[in-house]
Amino acid sequence: MKTIRLGALIVLLGALVVGVPTANAAQLQLKAPSVTSPSGPPAACTSLTLSVRSTNVNGGTTTMIRIMAVPVACRGLAFQLTAYSSGGVSRASASLPTILAGTVNTTVTLSQSVNVSNNGNTKIIGIALTINGRGIATTWLG
Repeated sequence: MKTIRLGALIVLLGALVVGVPTANAAQLQLKAPSVTSPSGPPAACTSLTLSVRSTNVNGGTTTMIRIMAVPVACRGLAFQLTAYSSGGVSRASASLPTILAGTVNTTVTLSQSVNVSNNGNTKIIGIALTINGRGIATTWLG
């Protein structure tokens, strides 16, 4: 047992003589990983509620949804819209790479026809809208 302790002491003293590099907290250089965030829409775009309604309804169904009064701050950004029926079931969606700079109201074509006026569990009751990947409050006007 004495031999082991003596060996450990010799190794420790040897390390001190040879010189083990030491550093204090002020000398350490730490680099945090860079974090990138998606370029979301400006606050002027996300702070209000956009009205959304069906258009071109034929026999209680449509493939067209109109986003109304798009603020200037939102124009030129990518839109994604999903139509939901009761129970949160996704019924159709639409993407718009950008809304043109001068556009106040824009109409998007859904991936399929949706029920907007007939009662039943397939009737659209709400719209989820994202602009540049950020959720935007909407009012569904039917």
